[in-house]
Amino acid sequence: MADCLPSECTVDGCLRPARRGGLCWGHTKRHQRNMPGTDLLERGQSPKRVLLEAIWDLVEVDASDKQAWRKAWDRVRKAAVRYVKADKPSNPYRNGRQPRSSTPS
Repeated sequence: MADCLPSECTVDGCLRPARRGGLCWGHTKRHQRNMPGTDLLERGQSPKRVLLEAIWDLVEVDASDKQAWRKAWDRVRKAAVRYVKADKPSNPYRNGRQPRSSTPS
């Protein structure tokens, strides 16, 4: 018996492999969470790009729609935390190592 599932997601422009319901994993999750729209984040986007896109989305949200504004604001907040964490230098004291001195001894 042949598999009846489509090989690609049924959302226009999405080329990811389909899973149950004819949707890819990302679109299935969006559907389960009742999230509007079909745009998915591209894999490998830099934290800076994700933050800038979240800020632009917040600017475009209608302020009178409190629920949509709150979601957009939460997205900016999470993207900002991710951006800050990605920009942190590694801890020189990790594993008991001392940082290298920049002045000769």
